[in-house]
Amino acid sequence: MDLVEGGDFEAQSTWYLGLANEACARVTQLTEDGAPRLVIDVEH
Repeated sequence: MDLVEGGDFEAQSTWYLGLANEACARVTQLTEDGAPRLVIDVEH
């Protein structure tokens, strides 16, 4: 598995996630504690 930053432009970031096999993923946005965060949960 590999994670590479593709860059950022005008407050948007791009990331590439490479997996060895097909997998299910769940994306969740957390807004607690004042700072929004994006969580990507990948099945292993």
